[in-house]
Amino acid sequence: MEGENSSRQNEDMMGFASMLCGIAALVFFLLFINIPLAVAAIVLGIMQIVGHRANIFAAAGIAFAVLSIILMFTGWAVMFVGMTRADTGIMDNFQQQIIEQYQNQLQDTL
Repeated sequence: MEGENSSRQNEDMMGFASMLCGIAALVFFLLFINIPLAVAAIVLGIMQIVGHRANIFAAAGIAFAVLSIILMFTGWAVMFVGMTRADTGIMDNFQQQIIEQYQNQLQDTL
């Protein structure tokens, strides 16, 4: 009976650990550290559910992990698109300023 209780507590702890890893992955979703945390959350959550002791912590851990991966891809895509569009405008303005300065200097010397 006592061994059964400790085994049950260990199984419940996998679900709790899954949720903690999922929350950590969600917090660090723009960093690549969320990938191993999300994988750990998914693996621990699946182990909890397959052990025939489905629990809300395991489901929450898996959901948080999946959400963190989705947010990571979305965030990186938004940053990439934003940087590529912003750089062209800045470079065009910079080049135009350089050309104008060069033309002004050329006119002053003549």
